[in-house]
Amino acid sequence: MKKHDIIDTVESGKKIKDICKEKNVKAIEIVEELGIAEATYVYRWYKGKSFPSLYMLFKLSRFLETPIDDFIVVNKVKTLEKDEER
Repeated sequence: MKKHDIIDTVESGKKIKDICKEKNVKAIEIVEELGIAEATYVYRWYKGKSFPSLYMLFKLSRFLETPIDDFIVVNKVKTLEKDEER
């Protein structure tokens, strides 16, 4: 079995939300600063139902003065090799 890294969107969303809370930044402020159409998008990030694009992570990182890596939670998953499937 091989292990691969994947982004845990649910846990990453929680981290984004926690960082915003620590910095006392509301979703509406993110919407205004990043030029997002609706706060619904930010709430979907918080819940892990969607994940910001690399460009939005970059803008969020700059706005919150936080490294992009601080937003991302990585998990390792096991996958079968082609030969192991048989």
